[in-house]
Amino acid sequence: MPAAGNPCGMRGENMTTNKEPNDPRDPAARRETRETSAAIGRIRQMEALYDRLLQALETDPTRLGTEEALREAARTLSEYQTGGDWLRDYALDEQGLLPAELKRGVLSQDGLYDLLCRPEVAAALAEEPAWEAAAENEYMRAAIREATEGITGRHGGPFGCVIVRDGKIVGRGHNQVLRCNDPTLHGEIAAIRDAGQTLGTFDLSGCELYTTGEPCPMCLCACLWANIDRVYYGCTIRDNERIGFRDGRFDRLFGGREAFGDYLVCIDREACLALFDAYEHMDRTGY
Repeated sequence: MPAAGNPCGMRGENMTTNKEPNDPRDPAARRETRETSAAIGRIRQMEALYDRLLQALETDPTRLGTEEALREAARTLSEYQTGGDWLRDYALDEQGLLPAELKRGVLSQDGLYDLLCRPEVAAALAEEPAWEAAAENEYMRAAIREATEGITGRHGGPFGCVIVRDGKIVGRGHNQVLRCNDPTLHGEIAAIRDAGQTLGTFDLSGCELYTTGEPCPMCLCACLWANIDRVYYGCTIRDNERIGFRDGRFDRLFGGREAFGDYLVCIDREACLALFDAYEHMDRTGY
């Protein structure tokens, strides 16, 4: 009598068992189910972080530089993309093993990569942006940090500034022309105002100013009015022109810089040029 379930009447090693796809008795099916379940949970977690970062970029990009939770979200997404999990999840999706209703923004070929390449996110991922780390002078690094805060927040151009007296930073500022709708609110002006408040005086004698871009005529005159001893700048007037600013045109109206001699000193230009390059690749408003 044929064995039950064996129409050919064969027993032992010649007998095959018909299994349905994803039969829980099949080790391969069990492994596939575990992998799929893990992928679904992982993708849902990454989607939540992805959406949180997108919302922050749309509403207030400066939060990426001030909120540890957002920086941690960026780090987790970066590790997901580079650590192998993204590729495994992408392969499962390509095989049609993930549910159709699952959100999969992080699995798109461009979505996650483009998000992590945004300057605001890149700055949040790094302890300090590459252009900041490249600066040799510690005060220029501080000025670049100010500029980075400004451009990630879309406050204005890539111009940050610090004022130093006796080895201590007494004033900080960055360009906020767009944020405040004030065409005079350049980085140097903001830093001079801050230093005046910190020191309780309009006379900044004994102070040095560090700025990522050579001061425009307005800011240069402000430095003279404030009695600042010397100005150190990164990018030149011509570099400012290259990224769309009109400093050179105004400078020519006032006769150039020759009369200022060693009052103006260029340092860390390469680091500041890297900052300018990052600004050029941002979605920005010209003025």
